[in-house]
Amino acid sequence: KKSDDNQFIISTHSNIVTKYLGSVDSGKIFHVEMQLKERLPLSSVKEIKNTPTERIKVLEDLGYDLYDFDLWKAYLILEESTAERIIRDYLIPTFIPKLRTKLKTVAAQGADDIEARFYDFLRLFVFIHLSTAYYDRAWVYADADTTGKEAIDKLKKKFKTWSPKQFQTFKEENFEMYYPVRWKSEVEKILKTSDRKKRQDLKGQLADKIILWAKQNENDAKKEFAESAKEIIDILKRIDKKIS
Repeated sequence: KKSDDNQFIISTHSNIVTKYLGSVDSGKIFHVEMQLKERLPLSSVKEIKNTPTERIKVLEDLGYDLYDFDLWKAYLILEESTAERIIRDYLIPTFIPKLRTKLKTVAAQGADDIEARFYDFLRLFVFIHLSTAYYDRAWVYADADTTGKEAIDKLKKKFKTWSPKQFQTFKEENFEMYYPVRWKSEVEKILKTSDRKKRQDLKGQLADKIILWAKQNENDAKKEFAESAKEIIDILKRIDKKIS
């Protein structure tokens, strides 16, 4: 309310302040630099374009890395939390550990929520889909069932400046099919559960159980997941190759 009749100038080295206030449409960012000329400190002020690329450049000039201001090199948006957890807490640390500090995994609440999660990503980096800073640095994966395919097709049509390869479905209709064979009977039982909420709860419980088993049986888990989740591991390897 006070800004209706007042102008505010905020001086900060904070990446958080710069990132959030700097992205406001009516806000302006000025980069102040000081140089000594004939032993006199002289400052220069330059207005920074209100784009993600320019804001990142300013923060890097101040000594921040991408990780320091809550940015990652790439993002992977998944249809469900169980897929996100297995990938984040087991597959990445076990098979592609370099991705732990580079790739941010995000879980949607089902196929219908995927588009909203992708828009959240875009809002975090204003106009990011037109910027070279993060262009084609987000991947969206859904299950290969009807709703998953429809959600991915919708994203491909809406974001034509992005490569279609950034929006994909897995080969399987349910992520649980990538679990080791020893869990097949439990997976089949869960997938037959008609109550959606109960099915999601059971999926979460099974994911917890599998991660605990994997920690207690490292060799067996790694060997079995290398076979059952080869498709997922290959996807993560391709992401790692692109962002490295």
